[in-house]
Formats: sequence, C-alpha cells, structure tokens
Amino acid sequence: MVRYFATPNDKLQAEFGYAKGSTYRDETKTKIATWGASFEHRFNGPVALTASYDGFRYQLVSSVKEHTFKGGVRFYFDNGSLLSQDRSGATFEMPKFQRTLPWSYNASLSRT
Repeated sequence: MVRYFATPNDKLQAEFGYAKGSTYRDETKTKIATWGASFEHRFNGPVALTASYDGFRYQLVSSVKEHTFKGGVRFYFDNGSLLSQDRSGATFEMPKFQRTLPWSYNASLSRT
C-alpha cells in the first residue's frame, strides 16, 4: 500500500496484493490478485468525501474478475488532518483477499 498526501487533507492511496497456494484437497494452484486506488478529501470540519476503485482476480479452475467503484462520506470526530491521523492514529490496513472467499467456496463445490 502506498499513500500520498497532496495537502494535509487530500489523500491518494494505491494498493496491490498477490497470493498463490494449493487447495486443501489437491495440488491445484489457487491464485489471487487484488488492486485498488482511492482518494479522500476532508473539508474544514468533520466531513470528508471519498471515492475508490477496487478489483480482484481469483483463479482456480476458471478465472473470475470483479471491479467495484464506490463513493462515500466519512465523519471525523477530532480536529486533526488526514495526514496527522495517518502519522499518529490507527491506520491498520488488511489486504482485500476476503472478497475472493465466496468464489473459492463455489469453486470447491463444483469440483466435488
């Protein structure tokens, strides 16, 4: 994950994730790739607007891709900027591999 702050209240973020492994039943290789980008702008006050794009590719026997575009509003209950929250607040981020889990369940059912 990479973050860039154009101003203290304008955050650009990009991410990429990749995982590869065997299924629990046999040696068929599973491949997962995730990617995304987002922009967030916080106004003077508690309101921020966000826009993001997320995608993934899940590959086992066949391949599935998903592309998601989202927009939203966030409310902050402090006086800090987005940059100050990133540097001194909680910014724990997880890869988005969990979005592929429903596809892994469907693939395992079709192979039995």
